[in-house]
Amino acid sequence: MKTGISTNMTLSATNITNLKNAGCEFVFRYYSDESTHVPEKILRLDEARNLGDAGIQIASVYELGGGAGGAIGQLSAANARRDARVALKQAAAVGQPEGSAIYFAVDSDYTDETVVRGTILEYFNTVADVFVQEGRNYPL
Repeated sequence: MKTGISTNMTLSATNITNLKNAGCEFVFRYYSDESTHVPEKILRLDEARNLGDAGIQIASVYELGGGAGGAIGQLSAANARRDARVALKQAAAVGQPEGSAIYFAVDSDYTDETVVRGTILEYFNTVADVFVQEGRNYPL
């Protein structure tokens, strides 16, 4: 089993060295719309390079607010298109390899079957459609 962390904070070179020395093999980092209230959550090129140079793999997650789009009412097709384009732009900016996954977070406990099979599934299907339309090979 591999050892890793997830963080919404920018990792400094010192943080990365400490993680590597502690046996960390991967880090989950975030893409998000620039309007996020936590701008340091967004993975930037320098941090991605430093992680790569240390031999730490990066897994990327798109999240805005408490989930991809925030509250359930914000999980619209329009917001899914926006979120997909932001994720693709940020993946390109940090040099994320084509064919590697971009995860999308809906970080809440939705139990209503109608919501899960309707709104949330539609959101993810729209994100996938944009990836295909943009000709990008990033599986969700």
